[in-house]
Amino acid sequence: MNRKRVIALAKLGILFGGPIALILGLFSCGVYCGHTSRVGILEFERDWLGMDVEVPSGGDDDDEAADKKGDEDDKAKDKAKDKEKEKKGDEDEDDGDSDQDGNANNKKSPKTKDAGEDGDEDEAKAPATKPVPAAPPPQAPPGVVVPPAEVEDPGPAVEVDPDLDSDLAALFDMPLTVRVKVLVDQELISARADWIDYVQRTVSQASMIYQEQFGITLELSAVGRWPVATAGMDSGQLLEDLRTRPQESADVVIGFTGRPLDEHVSGKAETPQQDSAFNGRVALVYGNARSQRPHLRTLLHEVSHLFGSKDITDRSDPNWLRKSWMSYAPVTDSERAWIDARNRKRILQSKGRPFPPQPATPAEEETP
Repeated sequence: MNRKRVIALAKLGILFGGPIALILGLFSCGVYCGHTSRVGILEFERDWLGMDVEVPSGGDDDDEAADKKGDEDDKAKDKAKDKEKEKKGDEDEDDGDSDQDGNANNKKSPKTKDAGEDGDEDEAKAPATKPVPAAPPPQAPPGVVVPPAEVEDPGPAVEVDPDLDSDLAALFDMPLTVRVKVLVDQELISARADWIDYVQRTVSQASMIYQEQFGITLELSAVGRWPVATAGMDSGQLLEDLRTRPQESADVVIGFTGRPLDEHVSGKAETPQQDSAFNGRVALVYGNARSQRPHLRTLLHEVSHLFGSKDITDRSDPNWLRKSWMSYAPVTDSERAWIDARNRKRILQSKGRPFPPQPATPAEEETP
């Protein structure tokens, strides 16, 4: 082999062997550091990363104690084996005397007993295992701010008048669940991709307000598309169309529309008279584009009409000035939801009335 070939092989060895040796050295160093610092690493994984790991409470001292205990156990086992051999030798010597003492082989050797006692002493001397403390909940590193969880809009706060006489209080305590079916027109569907979630959220917020004011729960039983050409139709025509729609298992049918307001009208509903045998069955709800909850206040207003509530149209009426939702007084999203005492009484007195039955010839309806 000539000198050039040797030099080339040496260069190849350095070229490939150097990185391999470096990698092996780093791996060995990492294994050594991980072994010597495993307690700190496990504590970091438990406290900061929230991992379910068992951390030794004593570190290296526990390892030394465990090694010492293992050595002592090995010595005790060796000692027991030696004494067992001695016992066998004694038994062989006593075979000649077996005729005189037939139970000699059944007697326990004193040496065997000593071995057992030594084992008990070893167990008593062995250090008890320390209980591992429960892992604390993970905490954010210093300087890191954890944002609060996003909370869904619960709706406006409710202002409830406490002055109910005994009869109205008894009616308030009587539970009532109204099953609501909502139909949504194409204008609102085009404006809101989340129209189903939006309807669920709006009805849920209205239900919480009705529970506080009247002890009434609004339960959304169905949401569907409303195939009606709203262009050119006024609120009366839209309400008439709703009367033809099947209510299925619901008590009332409510139409949500995204079309502009019909002049000053923001909704329409069947309003029964005081001596009527039934509550109303259908309602139309427009949206207020300037509000963060466009259809909520109108929904409160129109559902109240189904129980016989009346509009407040006099701007000088104290209930208008206090912004009862049965008035058309402008409100902001931060103002409390409140209804005047007269209309609250009408609703409480109508809780016992049934809702009218399903119409005889319902129209076909599309579903989402």
